[in-house]
Amino acid sequence: MLYQQAKLFVGLSNYINGLEKTGFLSAIGWSFFITIGSVAVILFFTSMTAYYITRVKSKFTSVLYYLFVFSMIVPFQMVMFPMVKLADILHLANPVGMIILYLGFGCGLSIFMFSGFIKSIPLEIEEAAMIDGCNPLQTYFHIVLPILKPTAITVAILNAMWIWNDYLLPYLVIGLSTKI
Repeated sequence: MLYQQAKLFVGLSNYINGLEKTGFLSAIGWSFFITIGSVAVILFFTSMTAYYITRVKSKFTSVLYYLFVFSMIVPFQMVMFPMVKLADILHLANPVGMIILYLGFGCGLSIFMFSGFIKSIPLEIEEAAMIDGCNPLQTYFHIVLPILKPTAITVAILNAMWIWNDYLLPYLVIGLSTKI
């Protein structure tokens, strides 16, 4: 009798029942969507921004670069409550909104890393592409972006680990807004 009860308790049906009741498969699906989407958006926008900041020398780009570097210094706890309020006002309390928020928080380190690598790319390669008839966008996508692949992989790994392991930001933005 006790053996039958123990066999029922550890059966596969209990795991299936638990997964259905908790919505685990839906939650992991959204986690994958937010992580992959955020990493893709961060890689796309920050690599282009770093290229612009590095190649265009002006006061604006210098201020922009130092603004991004400064954003790495500011602790999350300092901006978390105003950010939650602003996310609620802008209707970002959804998975797509989370991607936008992660772009804002992840751009500092990513732009810093991409800028450091782009400074090591010789200008002569881009000048040769211009002579061959490439416009600036073609030069970026066909010449510079393939050279950025090692840094892009590093940035992708760092951001994917950070976003996947982050619990506080989604809980504050999505979790609390559903309970209020």
